[in-house]
This record gives sequence, C-alpha cells and structure tokens, in this order.
Amino acid sequence: MKGRKLKRKRKRQSQLDQRQQLRSFLNSQIEEKKRRQEEEEELNKRQAEIWKQDLNNYNDHEKKKFDYIKEVNLRHADILKSQIEEKQSKIKKKTTKMNTAELLQNKDKLKVIAQEVPELGEKVKKIEI
Repeated sequence: MKGRKLKRKRKRQSQLDQRQQLRSFLNSQIEEKKRRQEEEEELNKRQAEIWKQDLNNYNDHEKKKFDYIKEVNLRHADILKSQIEEKQSKIKKKTTKMNTAELLQNKDKLKVIAQEVPELGEKVKKIEI
C-alpha cells in the first residue's frame, strides 16, 4: 500500500511539475509575444515619424517651388507689361498727329469727315495750311 501511495504521490508531483513547467513555458511565450508587439509598435512609430518628416520636407519643397514659379511669372508679367506700354507709347507718338505732308494729302478727306461729324468739324477748321 505504501508503495502505491508513494507511486501516486510521485506521479501527482510529476504532473504538478509538468503543469508548472507548461505554465512557465506559456508565460514566457506570452511575454515574448508582448515584447515583439512592443518592438513592432515602436518600429511603426519610428516609420510614421520618418514618413511625417518626409511629407513635411516634400510640402516645404513644393511650396518653395510654387513661390519661386509665382515670383518668376510675376516678373515676366511685369516685363511684358512694360514692353506693351513701351510699344503703345511708340504707337501713340507715331499716330497722334499728322505731319504737314499728311495733312496736305488728306485735306479733302478731312473736310468730308468734318461735314459728316460736327465735333470733328471744329478741329478741322482750326487746321489751316
């Protein structure tokens, strides 16, 4: 009897030891899994920070590029405006008044126009050559 009790006791103790080892192994597995998850989360955070910084750098670069293009376009617009004004002022200088030869050539036409448009008639009468 004592032998059987001793055998059962040893078997029970062996089973308890196995359970304890299994629990210990499972706990270490759980801890390892938690540690890996934390490492993965940390890596994800770092990657997100890198991507955020890259996005900020890209946006800054694009804004500088946009501002530069806008500035260049404004300068070109100013140059074009000044060229247009210069050309228009040359045209005005050329077309504002008729010289004496032109007046003599167009005297008859100017008289006809003066008769048809009374406001211009006053101006034509003042022109006597």
